[in-house]
Amino acid sequence: MAVVLTAGHGWAVRWLRRGLAALTPGVMTDLPAISVVIAARNEARDVGALVEALCEQDYPSPLEIILVDDRSTDGTADVARRSGRLIRGRDDRTLRVVRIDEVPRGYSPKKHALTEGVTAAKHDVVAFTDADTCPGNRWLRGMAGCLTPANGLVIGHAPVHGRGIIGTWASFEGFL
Repeated sequence: MAVVLTAGHGWAVRWLRRGLAALTPGVMTDLPAISVVIAARNEARDVGALVEALCEQDYPSPLEIILVDDRSTDGTADVARRSGRLIRGRDDRTLRVVRIDEVPRGYSPKKHALTEGVTAAKHDVVAFTDADTCPGNRWLRGMAGCLTPANGLVIGHAPVHGRGIIGTWASFEGFL
């Protein structure tokens, strides 16, 4: 049964990728300013590579990176700030850290962190990614290029650093 489910999952992912590949990035020529929100808790090991990848995006419009440090105890925010040094001297790029010390009762911690990030965002277009991803340098350009008045939501791929059984599965699924 597991083999059948795995094969079915692989087929579905390939079918979805084929459909996504048919989309032509670059529909929009005037790319919007974007705020990228990252909800992170104890991600010091991975967040530096992500912030560097975001700082190096081939993106012609203003870019704001918002790291929501969700009660981290491992120096996640400090690593992000050090990695954000790549944007110093650029007027069109900013990195901000929003610190969460407490999650309101009854709230999902990640949902609360994402909500705080969106609230802090200064741009109308918001992109989300996880701290353990490492998008290519045209990630934002490709997604923003697919935005149209009729298409206000775009889902893109960002490779995951696979660690442990769940990380390895996520990396495998992203590869399909």
